[in-house]
Amino acid sequence: MPVDEPGARRIDLRGRTLMPGLIDAHVHMFMSELNMSALHLMPLTTATARAIANLRGMLMRGFTTVRDMAGGEYGMREAAEAGYIDSPRLFVPGRAISQTGGHGDFRSYAGRFAHGDEDRRRRFSGLVRRSAFSG
Repeated sequence: MPVDEPGARRIDLRGRTLMPGLIDAHVHMFMSELNMSALHLMPLTTATARAIANLRGMLMRGFTTVRDMAGGEYGMREAAEAGYIDSPRLFVPGRAISQTGGHGDFRSYAGRFAHGDEDRRRRFSGLVRRSAFSG
């Protein structure tokens, strides 16, 4: 449908399609290895370099906003906002909070554990207070 708006500019895409950016609400920017033990032992600099490549790949596939579900942290968001890395807009929760025995319970893993409902509420409130879920 043609746009009938004074001052509107028409751009000839020559048969191409223009669409808005995609949003992925469940990514793990640091998940570059299926072997969780290998991920855990990987140097932070290597993991970060791989995460940057993951983020750039997401952007090149059309994702302009992503929400990391655990592991991605505030420094990556700040680096993206400052223009140091090519990345979609990032919403990050910080480190994972897992219940005891949950899929994030690696014991030696760098995440945090919540033992019961009250502890989970306390930890979640702390993340919200630190604006962990804001973009």
